[in-house]
Amino acid sequence: MSPLVMTLRILAATLLLALPLRAQIGDPPGEVPAELAVLQGRVAGVEPARAKLGETVVVKIEVEIPEGWHIYSVKKGTTGIPTAFRVTAGTFRAGEGVKESEPHYHKETYENGVVEEYAYHEGTATFEVPLVVTEGAKPGPAKFTLAVHHMLCTMSTCLEEGDIGVQGQVTVLEGGTAPPPVEPKKPDPPPAAAKPAGPAADASFMAMLGLAFVGGLLLNVMPCVLPVLTLKLFSLVGQKHVTPGTRRVAALAYTAGVLLCLNALAVAVVVLRALGKEVGWGFQFQSTPFVMALTTIIFVFALSLLGVFEVPAMGAGIASQATRKHGWIGHLMTGLFVTVVATPCTAPFLSTGIGFAFTLPGWGVFLFLSAAGLGLALPFLVIGWVPALFRFLPKPGAWLGPFQKVMGFILIGTAVWLIDTIATQTGPDGVIGFLAFLTAVSFGAWVYGQWGSDIAPPRSRLLAIGFAIAISVVAGKRFLVTKAAEAGAGGAALKTEGLDFAREIPWQPFSEENVAALRKAGKPGFIDFTADW
Repeated sequence: MSPLVMTLRILAATLLLALPLRAQIGDPPGEVPAELAVLQGRVAGVEPARAKLGETVVVKIEVEIPEGWHIYSVKKGTTGIPTAFRVTAGTFRAGEGVKESEPHYHKETYENGVVEEYAYHEGTATFEVPLVVTEGAKPGPAKFTLAVHHMLCTMSTCLEEGDIGVQGQVTVLEGGTAPPPVEPKKPDPPPAAAKPAGPAADASFMAMLGLAFVGGLLLNVMPCVLPVLTLKLFSLVGQKHVTPGTRRVAALAYTAGVLLCLNALAVAVVVLRALGKEVGWGFQFQSTPFVMALTTIIFVFALSLLGVFEVPAMGAGIASQATRKHGWIGHLMTGLFVTVVATPCTAPFLSTGIGFAFTLPGWGVFLFLSAAGLGLALPFLVIGWVPALFRFLPKPGAWLGPFQKVMGFILIGTAVWLIDTIATQTGPDGVIGFLAFLTAVSFGAWVYGQWGSDIAPPRSRLLAIGFAIAISVVAGKRFLVTKAAEAGAGGAALKTEGLDFAREIPWQPFSEENVAALRKAGKPGFIDFTADW
């Protein structure tokens, strides 16, 4: 399929409503803690107790389930892992048609029409498992071990699926015929690896891909991206008279930078998921050093735009020659930087599309992040390939000077927004230390601007840049605090009585102690997970 056809299919995809998310934490009253929740089982009888080779006996198994927990029926439902049995020791084979005591039934229809339905057991459950005497069984007492494969759950959480073993004995009689071998049943593929089935599933997949593309396009007008894009517009204004070929190369290089950054992010997501980590869109902003580094870069760019020092001073001759001969490198770097700044943003539709992508295997993460990248790069890609659009851009003039200063203040506003995230992650000590670090960085930038320009002697330039780097490193070691503040430290005590829900939800600070208090009191709780980006 050509890129044009794929793009048209993406743009034509319809929007889907996201499934409502429901969350609950806190165990129901009387629930056994997870570390104490263990399934117990035993063989209650074997009928008949004697069998010949090839004959079938029925093993009755009683399973004791901890109070507040349940296991699922042997019949598959819309959720949960069905209880199953297999022989792990002995010359026997588990037969078909396991019977069970009457289970409880759960059925719920959500507002979007999705039906959740399954059967489960609580308390004591009884199972009747057929066992076939297989070839190799010798006359006399023969022991067997059955593994009860199950998933132990409450209404709010589940433990990992596992096995418990139960043991019994059958007396094998002489005679009989060996049963024919049974081909093992292939396990069902995991949902995440399953391909969409049928036109409806294909449409849903393409719709989600379309959401990722449209969400990436809308990122261009989000507050965290717009300041950087105005700088890109600033550079485009100065290129109105370059050749069409140069503009197309610039547009492709910018797009390549965006896609390179997002695919590097996809690699990180796939690797971290393989290591068992839970990651999502913008997960790198959970790293305090990353947020501090990005904020410092944006702040330094703002100082340059405000005239504290000139970016061309850092190797102006080399940079100028690189722009003329290999200008695509600058556009590639711009695409990378724009994307790094864009990842904390969640434009309309983007969260649904990317959230769906993170449920797919690795190829899905790469595909969806690439679709979002194409949406993010589309405006400049179109401008680069349609020269007629350049006439709508403003002409260079005296207004560029004040415009540059305004962009500097906008970037400072972006840095302040990121500092608020640092304050949440590290607390008051962390943000004060970071502001002290930025003060040292700004002083180093001023020294570099005063004595490190191209017209300064080489020794002066070397000393200026050395001082700027040294004061930044020393201030970083002295003031930066990257350790996360302890959640709930010094917070108010948990309140469970006399709360007024009439006008708004009386939220309370999260802490492990408060969650433990809710569990001990047998009260349900709801945790609102959010982020500052």
